[in-house]
Amino acid sequence: MPLNLSRRTIFKHALLLSSMNDGAVSLAQAELALNKPLKIIVPLPPGGQADTQARFLSPFLSQVLGRDVIVENKAGASSSIGLREVIRSRPDGQTLLYTIASPIVVSPHVLAEQNFDPIKDLLPLAPTVSTAQVLVAHRSVPAVGVSDLIRWARSSQTILRYGSYGLGSSSHLYGELLAKSADVDLQHVPYKGASEAIRDLVAGQIELSFISLAVAWPYVQSEKIKILGIVGPKRNHRIPHVPTFNEQGFKNLNSVGWLGFFAPAKMPPELALHIHDAIDNTLKIKAVRLFMEQNGADVIHLSQMEFSAYVKDDSKKWHELINKLNLKFDFD
Repeated sequence: MPLNLSRRTIFKHALLLSSMNDGAVSLAQAELALNKPLKIIVPLPPGGQADTQARFLSPFLSQVLGRDVIVENKAGASSSIGLREVIRSRPDGQTLLYTIASPIVVSPHVLAEQNFDPIKDLLPLAPTVSTAQVLVAHRSVPAVGVSDLIRWARSSQTILRYGSYGLGSSSHLYGELLAKSADVDLQHVPYKGASEAIRDLVAGQIELSFISLAVAWPYVQSEKIKILGIVGPKRNHRIPHVPTFNEQGFKNLNSVGWLGFFAPAKMPPELALHIHDAIDNTLKIKAVRLFMEQNGADVIHLSQMEFSAYVKDDSKKWHELINKLNLKFDFD
Protein backbone atom coordinates (compact mmCIF):
# COMPACT_ATOMS: atom_id res chain seq x y z
CA MET A 1 0.00 0.00 0.00
CA PRO A 2 1.15 3.59 -0.57
CA LEU A 3 2.85 5.28 2.36
CA ASN A 4 0.72 7.59 4.51
CA LEU A 5 3.11 10.53 4.23
CA SER A 6 1.04 13.40 2.83
CA ARG A 7 1.92 14.36 -0.71
CA ARG A 8 0.72 17.88 0.08
CA THR A 9 3.37 18.09 2.80
CA ILE A 10 6.00 17.00 0.29
CA PHE A 11 4.87 19.55 -2.27
CA LYS A 12 4.77 22.42 0.22
CA HIS A 13 8.29 21.61 1.33
CA ALA A 14 9.46 21.34 -2.27
CA LEU A 15 7.94 24.72 -3.04
CA LEU A 16 9.64 26.30 -0.04
CA LEU A 17 13.01 24.94 -1.11
CA SER A 18 12.48 26.10 -4.69
CA SER A 19 12.43 29.69 -3.44
CA MET A 20 15.70 29.15 -1.56
CA ASN A 21 17.85 26.91 -3.77
CA ASP A 22 18.60 27.03 -7.47
CA GLY A 23 17.64 23.78 -9.15
CA ALA A 24 15.08 22.73 -6.54
CA VAL A 25 11.65 21.63 -7.74
CA SER A 26 8.49 23.70 -7.69
CA LEU A 27 5.12 22.66 -6.31
CA ALA A 28 3.72 21.95 -9.76
CA GLN A 29 6.82 20.09 -10.89
CA ALA A 30 6.83 17.84 -7.81
CA GLU A 31 3.12 17.06 -8.15
CA LEU A 32 3.47 16.30 -11.85
CA ALA A 33 6.55 14.09 -11.27
CA LEU A 34 4.92 11.98 -8.56
CA ASN A 35 1.99 11.26 -10.87
CA LYS A 36 4.37 9.87 -13.49
CA PRO A 37 6.28 6.55 -13.47
CA LEU A 38 9.41 6.42 -11.35
CA LYS A 39 12.43 5.66 -13.50
CA ILE A 40 15.26 3.66 -11.92
CA ILE A 41 18.58 3.99 -13.76
CA VAL A 42 20.95 1.02 -13.40
CA PRO A 43 24.42 2.10 -14.64
CA LEU A 44 25.38 -1.46 -15.52
CA PRO A 45 24.42 -3.99 -18.22
CA PRO A 46 21.43 -6.34 -17.97
CA GLY A 47 21.90 -9.59 -16.10
CA GLY A 48 24.08 -8.40 -13.22
CA GLN A 49 22.99 -8.23 -9.61
CA ALA A 50 22.03 -4.53 -9.69
CA ASP A 51 19.86 -5.06 -12.77
CA THR A 52 18.32 -8.28 -11.44
CA GLN A 53 17.56 -6.76 -8.05
CA ALA A 54 16.13 -3.54 -9.49
CA ARG A 55 13.77 -5.45 -11.77
CA PHE A 56 12.67 -7.73 -8.94
CA LEU A 57 12.12 -4.80 -6.58
CA SER A 58 10.25 -2.60 -9.06
CA PRO A 59 6.73 -4.15 -8.79
CA PHE A 60 6.93 -4.25 -4.99
CA LEU A 61 8.19 -0.66 -4.84
CA SER A 62 5.44 0.32 -7.25
CA GLN A 63 2.83 -1.12 -4.88
CA VAL A 64 4.29 0.69 -1.87
CA LEU A 65 4.60 4.04 -3.68
CA GLY A 66 1.33 3.79 -5.52
CA ARG A 67 2.91 4.65 -8.89
CA ASP A 68 4.46 2.77 -11.79
CA VAL A 69 8.18 1.94 -11.60
CA ILE A 70 10.36 1.23 -14.62
CA VAL A 71 14.00 0.15 -14.87
CA GLU A 72 16.46 1.33 -17.53
CA ASN A 73 20.06 0.18 -18.06
CA LYS A 74 22.53 2.95 -18.87
CA ALA A 75 25.86 1.13 -18.94
CA GLY A 76 29.24 2.32 -20.18
CA ALA A 77 32.34 4.35 -19.24
CA SER A 78 32.73 2.58 -15.90
CA SER A 79 29.10 3.43 -14.98
CA SER A 80 29.65 7.16 -15.64
CA ILE A 81 26.92 7.33 -18.30
CA GLY A 82 24.19 6.21 -15.93
CA LEU A 83 25.44 8.34 -13.04
CA ARG A 84 25.57 11.45 -15.21
CA GLU A 85 21.99 10.97 -16.35
CA VAL A 86 20.74 10.84 -12.77
CA ILE A 87 22.95 13.75 -11.66
CA ARG A 88 21.58 15.92 -14.47
CA SER A 89 17.94 14.97 -13.92
CA ARG A 90 15.50 17.09 -11.93
CA PRO A 91 15.41 16.30 -8.18
CA ASP A 92 11.66 15.77 -8.35
CA GLY A 93 11.41 12.09 -7.45
CA GLN A 94 10.99 10.91 -11.01
CA THR A 95 14.52 9.54 -11.59
CA LEU A 96 16.63 7.47 -9.18
CA LEU A 97 19.89 5.53 -9.40
CA TYR A 98 20.28 1.93 -8.27
CA THR A 99 23.88 0.79 -8.16
CA ILE A 100 26.62 -1.27 -6.62
CA ALA A 101 29.13 0.55 -4.43
CA SER A 102 32.04 0.88 -6.89
CA PRO A 103 30.80 3.78 -9.05
CA ILE A 104 30.10 5.81 -5.91
CA VAL A 105 33.02 5.12 -3.56
CA VAL A 106 35.81 3.62 -5.67
CA SER A 107 35.86 4.76 -9.30
CA PRO A 108 35.97 8.52 -8.60
CA HIS A 109 39.30 8.10 -6.83
CA VAL A 110 41.03 6.18 -9.63
CA LEU A 111 39.53 7.36 -12.92
CA ALA A 112 41.47 10.38 -14.11
CA GLU A 113 38.86 11.51 -16.65
CA GLN A 114 35.78 11.42 -14.40
CA ASN A 115 34.69 15.05 -13.98
CA PHE A 116 31.97 14.72 -11.36
CA ASP A 117 31.83 13.73 -7.69
CA PRO A 118 29.11 11.20 -6.77
CA ILE A 119 29.45 12.08 -3.08
CA LYS A 120 28.54 15.73 -3.77
CA ASP A 121 26.34 15.31 -6.85
CA LEU A 122 24.14 12.46 -5.60
CA LEU A 123 22.00 12.06 -2.51
CA PRO A 124 22.10 8.64 -0.77
CA LEU A 125 18.51 7.55 -0.21
CA ALA A 126 18.53 3.99 1.11
CA PRO A 127 20.70 0.87 1.05
CA THR A 128 19.19 -2.44 0.04
CA VAL A 129 21.68 -5.25 0.63
CA SER A 130 25.23 -6.08 1.58
CA THR A 131 27.08 -8.64 -0.49
CA ALA A 132 30.23 -10.63 0.15
CA GLN A 133 32.95 -10.09 -2.45
CA VAL A 134 34.81 -13.25 -3.43
CA LEU A 135 37.65 -14.40 -5.64
CA VAL A 136 36.35 -17.12 -7.92
CA ALA A 137 38.29 -19.35 -10.29
CA HIS A 138 37.45 -21.52 -13.28
CA ARG A 139 37.08 -25.15 -12.23
CA SER A 140 40.24 -26.08 -14.19
CA VAL A 141 42.47 -23.90 -11.98
CA PRO A 142 44.45 -26.29 -9.70
CA ALA A 143 43.93 -24.41 -6.43
CA VAL A 144 41.63 -24.61 -3.43
CA GLY A 145 42.79 -21.36 -1.81
CA VAL A 146 44.63 -18.13 -2.55
CA SER A 147 48.02 -19.47 -1.43
CA ASP A 148 47.62 -22.48 -3.72
CA LEU A 149 46.77 -20.12 -6.56
CA ILE A 150 49.87 -17.99 -6.03
CA ARG A 151 52.17 -21.01 -5.76
CA TRP A 152 50.75 -22.44 -8.98
CA ALA A 153 51.08 -19.12 -10.78
CA ARG A 154 54.74 -18.78 -9.77
CA SER A 155 55.73 -22.38 -10.53
CA SER A 156 54.03 -22.47 -13.92
CA GLN A 157 55.07 -18.96 -14.95
CA THR A 158 51.43 -18.44 -15.89
CA ILE A 159 50.06 -14.92 -16.13
CA LEU A 160 46.55 -15.26 -14.79
CA ARG A 161 43.73 -13.28 -16.34
CA TYR A 162 41.13 -11.85 -13.98
CA GLY A 163 37.88 -10.26 -15.04
CA SER A 164 36.35 -7.25 -13.33
CA TYR A 165 33.07 -5.44 -13.75
CA GLY A 166 34.80 -2.31 -15.02
CA LEU A 167 37.96 -0.22 -15.09
CA GLY A 168 38.40 1.46 -11.72
CA SER A 169 35.83 -0.74 -9.99
CA SER A 170 36.45 -2.46 -6.67
CA SER A 171 36.77 -5.79 -8.48
CA HIS A 172 39.56 -4.24 -10.58
CA LEU A 173 41.34 -2.88 -7.51
CA TYR A 174 41.09 -6.17 -5.63
CA GLY A 175 43.20 -7.71 -8.39
CA GLU A 176 45.73 -4.89 -8.14
CA LEU A 177 45.90 -5.35 -4.36
CA LEU A 178 46.38 -9.11 -4.64
CA ALA A 179 49.08 -8.73 -7.29
CA LYS A 180 50.99 -6.29 -5.09
CA SER A 181 50.56 -8.37 -1.94
CA ALA A 182 51.64 -11.61 -3.61
CA ASP A 183 54.19 -10.10 -6.02
CA VAL A 184 52.71 -11.84 -9.06
CA ASP A 185 51.52 -10.67 -12.47
CA LEU A 186 47.76 -10.59 -12.97
CA GLN A 187 46.32 -9.50 -16.30
CA HIS A 188 43.26 -7.32 -15.88
CA VAL A 189 40.37 -7.93 -18.29
CA PRO A 190 37.67 -5.25 -17.79
CA TYR A 191 34.04 -5.92 -18.66
CA LYS A 192 31.01 -3.65 -18.76
CA GLY A 193 29.43 -5.56 -15.91
CA ALA A 194 29.56 -8.61 -13.66
CA SER A 195 27.29 -10.69 -15.88
CA GLU A 196 29.74 -10.47 -18.78
CA ALA A 197 32.73 -11.27 -16.57
CA ILE A 198 31.10 -14.33 -15.03
CA ARG A 199 30.03 -15.56 -18.46
CA ASP A 200 33.61 -15.58 -19.73
CA LEU A 201 34.89 -17.11 -16.49
CA VAL A 202 32.47 -20.03 -16.76
CA ALA A 203 33.48 -20.45 -20.41
CA GLY A 204 37.19 -20.55 -19.50
CA GLN A 205 38.11 -17.34 -21.34
CA ILE A 206 39.60 -16.01 -18.10
CA GLU A 207 40.88 -17.85 -15.03
CA LEU A 208 39.74 -15.58 -12.19
CA SER A 209 37.31 -12.87 -11.19
CA PHE A 210 36.64 -10.76 -8.14
CA ILE A 211 32.88 -10.62 -7.97
CA SER A 212 29.97 -10.56 -5.54
CA LEU A 213 28.77 -13.79 -4.02
CA ALA A 214 25.28 -12.91 -5.25
CA VAL A 215 26.47 -13.11 -8.87
CA ALA A 216 28.75 -16.11 -8.37
CA TRP A 217 26.39 -18.18 -6.21
CA PRO A 218 24.43 -20.08 -8.91
CA TYR A 219 27.65 -21.08 -10.69
CA VAL A 220 29.33 -22.13 -7.44
CA GLN A 221 26.35 -24.33 -6.59
CA SER A 222 26.53 -25.98 -10.02
CA GLU A 223 30.32 -26.42 -9.55
CA LYS A 224 31.18 -24.48 -12.72
CA ILE A 225 33.45 -22.21 -10.70
CA LYS A 226 34.97 -22.32 -7.21
CA ILE A 227 35.58 -19.76 -4.48
CA LEU A 228 39.18 -19.27 -3.31
CA GLY A 229 38.78 -16.48 -0.78
CA ILE A 230 36.43 -13.89 0.72
CA VAL A 231 37.07 -10.16 0.77
CA GLY A 232 36.15 -8.59 4.10
CA PRO A 233 36.78 -8.85 7.83
CA LYS A 234 34.89 -12.10 8.44
CA ARG A 235 33.66 -15.28 6.78
CA ASN A 236 30.25 -15.47 5.13
CA HIS A 237 27.52 -17.56 6.74
CA ARG A 238 26.65 -19.17 3.37
CA ILE A 239 30.17 -20.48 2.85
CA PRO A 240 31.69 -20.75 6.35
CA HIS A 241 34.37 -23.16 5.12
CA VAL A 242 35.95 -20.49 2.85
CA PRO A 243 38.55 -18.34 4.66
CA THR A 244 38.99 -14.60 4.22
CA PHE A 245 42.02 -13.13 2.49
CA ASN A 246 43.30 -11.93 5.86
CA GLU A 247 43.17 -15.47 7.19
CA GLN A 248 45.17 -16.59 4.18
CA GLY A 249 47.86 -13.95 4.78
CA PHE A 250 46.80 -11.27 2.27
CA LYS A 251 46.01 -7.84 3.67
CA ASN A 252 44.14 -4.76 2.39
CA LEU A 253 41.18 -6.73 1.03
CA ASN A 254 38.69 -5.84 3.75
CA SER A 255 35.79 -3.96 2.18
CA VAL A 256 32.20 -5.17 2.10
CA GLY A 257 30.04 -4.77 -1.00
CA TRP A 258 26.64 -3.09 -0.93
CA LEU A 259 23.90 -1.78 -3.21
CA GLY A 260 21.58 1.16 -2.77
CA PHE A 261 19.38 3.91 -4.17
CA PHE A 262 20.53 7.47 -4.91
CA ALA A 263 18.83 10.64 -6.12
CA PRO A 264 19.99 13.96 -7.61
CA ALA A 265 21.68 15.96 -4.86
CA LYS A 266 19.09 18.75 -4.52
CA MET A 267 16.07 16.56 -3.85
CA PRO A 268 13.96 18.21 -1.09
CA PRO A 269 14.35 16.49 2.31
CA GLU A 270 10.66 15.56 2.72
CA LEU A 271 10.58 13.98 -0.73
CA ALA A 272 13.81 12.09 -0.02
CA LEU A 273 12.37 10.80 3.26
CA HIS A 274 9.19 9.70 1.50
CA ILE A 275 11.13 7.64 -1.04
CA HIS A 276 13.55 6.27 1.58
CA ASP A 277 10.64 4.99 3.66
CA ALA A 278 9.05 3.40 0.60
CA ILE A 279 12.27 1.56 -0.21
CA ASP A 280 12.78 0.47 3.39
CA ASN A 281 9.20 -0.81 3.63
CA THR A 282 9.66 -2.69 0.36
CA LEU A 283 12.68 -4.47 1.83
CA LYS A 284 10.54 -5.64 4.76
CA ILE A 285 8.26 -7.61 2.46
CA LYS A 286 8.90 -11.32 3.08
CA ALA A 287 9.14 -12.24 -0.62
CA VAL A 288 11.73 -9.51 -1.19
CA ARG A 289 13.86 -10.55 1.78
CA LEU A 290 13.75 -14.22 0.75
CA PHE A 291 14.71 -13.40 -2.84
CA MET A 292 17.74 -11.44 -1.72
CA GLU A 293 18.86 -14.08 0.76
CA GLN A 294 18.43 -16.92 -1.72
CA ASN A 295 20.59 -15.02 -4.18
CA GLY A 296 23.52 -14.44 -1.84
CA ALA A 297 22.67 -10.99 -0.47
CA ASP A 298 21.63 -9.79 2.99
CA VAL A 299 19.01 -7.06 3.39
CA ILE A 300 20.13 -4.05 5.43
CA HIS A 301 18.06 -1.28 7.01
CA LEU A 302 19.57 2.15 7.66
CA SER A 303 18.06 5.59 8.01
CA GLN A 304 18.84 8.03 5.24
CA MET A 305 21.32 9.86 7.50
CA GLU A 306 22.99 6.59 8.50
CA PHE A 307 23.31 5.53 4.86
CA SER A 308 24.76 8.93 3.89
CA ALA A 309 27.36 8.67 6.64
CA TYR A 310 28.19 5.08 5.67
CA VAL A 311 28.71 6.03 2.00
CA LYS A 312 30.99 8.94 2.91
CA ASP A 313 33.02 6.78 5.28
CA ASP A 314 33.39 4.01 2.69
CA SER A 315 34.52 6.54 0.09
CA LYS A 316 37.09 7.97 2.51
CA LYS A 317 38.52 4.51 3.23
CA TRP A 318 38.90 3.73 -0.47
CA HIS A 319 40.44 7.15 -1.11
CA GLU A 320 43.08 6.59 1.56
CA LEU A 321 43.91 3.11 0.27
CA ILE A 322 44.11 4.24 -3.36
CA ASN A 323 46.36 7.19 -2.48
CA LYS A 324 48.61 4.88 -0.47
CA LEU A 325 49.01 2.59 -3.49
CA ASN A 326 49.20 5.52 -5.95
CA LEU A 327 46.64 4.03 -8.32
CA LYS A 328 45.19 6.07 -11.21
CA PHE A 329 43.71 4.89 -14.52
CA ASP A 330 42.53 6.38 -17.79
CA PHE A 331 39.56 5.16 -19.79
CA ASP A 332 40.52 2.78 -22.57
